[in-house]
Formats: sequence, C-alpha cells, structure tokens
Amino acid sequence: MTKTHDQIINEIRALFIERVDAQLPPLQGFLKKLKNEKIDSNDIKEIVFITHQLAGSGKAFGFDDVSTLAKQVETLLGERELSPEETIPPLEALCNELQEI
Repeated sequence: MTKTHDQIINEIRALFIERVDAQLPPLQGFLKKLKNEKIDSNDIKEIVFITHQLAGSGKAFGFDDVSTLAKQVETLLGERELSPEETIPPLEALCNELQEI
C-alpha cells in the first residue's frame, strides 16, 4: 500500500516531535545552569547545536515560533560575551514552546 503525502508528512512530523522530546531536557538543564551562572563551554556548544537544529527544522514542520526562538538563543550564545539576562527569557520561551508540542 502506497502512503499518501499527508501520511508521510505526519510520520516525519512525529519524528520531529520525538527529537524535541529528547532535546528538551538538555535545554532545561542548561537553563537551570544559566540561571545559577554555572555553565561551561561544552554546555554552550551542546545548546548551540540543539538550537541550530531546532531553528532549521522547526519552521519546516510548521513550528515558526520554535524556529524563531531557537535562532535567537543560538545567536545570543554565539556572541563573545554571554549575557544570561538576555539569554534566559528566549530560552525559557523556547522550552515552553517545546513543551506544548
């Protein structure tokens, strides 16, 4: 039996949601560390990687807010001097969006 276009899209979207379920805990952990100012460069690299993936794939699956917030966090983390005050709000918003998926 051949799958329809909508069935294929729904299966791919389900895979995206599974990935989100796996990416949310590291984002929440980083947020907690960021609030306590106990982060290191490995933490930042991991979160930049995750947010880069979300920025690209979120929009493709109709999650424009996820994409926008992920890109914002990725950009803030890529700056020379990390500003927790600037990074925490969009990261919290991103975590909240991901929890709603």
